[in-house]
Amino acid sequence: MSKILTHKAVLERVGKDRTTVYRWVKAGKFPAPVEVQGGIGFYESEIEEWESSRPRVNYAPAQAAA
Repeated sequence: MSKILTHKAVLERVGKDRTTVYRWVKAGKFPAPVEVQGGIGFYESEIEEWESSRPRVNYAPAQAAA
């Protein structure tokens, strides 16, 4: 069984606000939360899977105009 992350921990981890995360959940683009005693949480394994499915963006330094 995967560890359960708190809602706050997930927001910090993905760097988005609550509204954005719930919009993604509703659109099927983010793992759905699960009910836990005293609130909601997210399975860490599902968050890790979501993170690994995201494209990596590498920003190259701007080239000086010649």
